[in-house]
Amino acid sequence: MSYSYEKFLEKQESMKRLIRQENTGPASELAQKLGISRRTLFNYLRLLKNGDCQIKYCRCRKTYYFCCNDD
Repeated sequence: MSYSYEKFLEKQESMKRLIRQENTGPASELAQKLGISRRTLFNYLRLLKNGDCQIKYCRCRKTYYFCCNDD
């Protein structure tokens, strides 16, 4: 069971790194880079969005990126 959780954490960190670099590509490409399905990718993104992270997708650059609200 911890093996699965460790893999999950590794995938999450890899995904955050690619988003920070703004080098994700569209959802299908990002899922392929991470070795997960598109559905799993969207679940991971939802988990990040439910936390402190705001993630958006730029159609022009075809990448996900972190968006900071400086209210």
